[in-house]
Amino acid sequence: MITLEFVLFVNCPVARAQKKLAPLPIKEAFKTLNLPMFIPIDLSPDGKLVAYTLQDISRKDETANSGSPSNDLTRTGVPRRALYCDVWITDVATGVAKNLTEGKGTSWGPVWSPDGRLLAFYSDRNGVQSLWVWERASGTLRKVSDAIVRVRTEVSIARWTPDSKKLVINILPEDMTLADVASFIKRPAPESDAQKEFVKEPGSTVMLYTARGANSKLEQEHERVRQNRNHPALVTDLALVDLITNETKRLARRIITDNWWLSPDGQNLAVLVSKGRQSQQTLQALWDLTVISLVDGRSKTLVSDFGSDTLIPISWSPNGKQLAYMTAGPNVRNDCWVVPASGGEPRNITPGEHPRFDGTFLYCGPLWDAAGNYLYLLSKSSVWRVTGAKDEAAEIATIPKRSLREIVSPDGRTIWSLNGKENFFQQYQLRTRVTLRSSAISMELLSRQP
Repeated sequence: MITLEFVLFVNCPVARAQKKLAPLPIKEAFKTLNLPMFIPIDLSPDGKLVAYTLQDISRKDETANSGSPSNDLTRTGVPRRALYCDVWITDVATGVAKNLTEGKGTSWGPVWSPDGRLLAFYSDRNGVQSLWVWERASGTLRKVSDAIVRVRTEVSIARWTPDSKKLVINILPEDMTLADVASFIKRPAPESDAQKEFVKEPGSTVMLYTARGANSKLEQEHERVRQNRNHPALVTDLALVDLITNETKRLARRIITDNWWLSPDGQNLAVLVSKGRQSQQTLQALWDLTVISLVDGRSKTLVSDFGSDTLIPISWSPNGKQLAYMTAGPNVRNDCWVVPASGGEPRNITPGEHPRFDGTFLYCGPLWDAAGNYLYLLSKSSVWRVTGAKDEAAEIATIPKRSLREIVSPDGRTIWSLNGKENFFQQYQLRTRVTLRSSAISMELLSRQP
């Protein structure tokens, strides 16, 4: 509901200015503010303010001469797809919107503190990308760490601890500069064995290629190393920023990660660490699931070299004792797994037949109920429930002729699933509510009239 309101607020002024239907002039189109595809929005804990990122591509000329040292970030450290952005808030009751960062540099990825007093975001308004906060009471902005934020994509945002006193962020390794990152990415690719063996006869007009037999394990490992040659440019340090002491403490050094998730008690951090591609043939992404203690800094790898995707979140059980994750990709079966946070053998809880859980991708992840007894997964058109104790998955709700894109639960007892058929710019949007009961599922279509 909130998403519809603020998107309409941003776009309606343009619509009202048009007296009749006509093609939108290109110059006007470039003046339109838009929501970047993968940067999340965030609602304040009291439900009164929604924070989001808007991109103004008409500002492109302002930064055209700043250059880009690599394929994925600017000279200030901002991901390229987050350029020309500002952080906005909208009052839910009145619809009044405000640009907090006012076009100074690029600012993006706002996230509210659990107590609702502070809004954290990334910004290069002082020359390099850093962590900033907006104070709700005073309306002031301040930088809270001198560390250079190093994120590879706009997916990675800061995350608060439950006490609203600390944030976990990605920062540049202490022995690296942004220029070092650029030099790693721009270096030429090493030749493969096939390229080294190829010799062209002088004056020849025909090239003859022959297929080679299956590679040995050693050759396959060499190929994997060659495919992941850019890894030195992707490494970051994970850090804990303390707003009370103004200290920035490094938790993990020189790892490749875009996403991490705090445990419910704020004591541990689950980190998805990239291990690169399995091979050039499959392009299967491999990952380690590691838990880092925020108390003593100790880390433990729970699962190694499993196939998944950076867009699929990990989820903690409500009591913080288990982690649920998904396997996916060209070389592995799409399943949901659970592993003890203290260590132990991971368990496939969806071993039977089931559809592809498309809706569990793209920042949704497996959804636990309030008691931690069930997990809910979303396919393209149905909701599935997995009984953790029995490793049984069953379809519990389906909506014909609808494409389900998201599944959320504000209280662990009610599921809200976003209907993908209606778009943001319509004034009528359907959502489906599934009330979880021990013996039955009741479904109700909710509509919002203009």
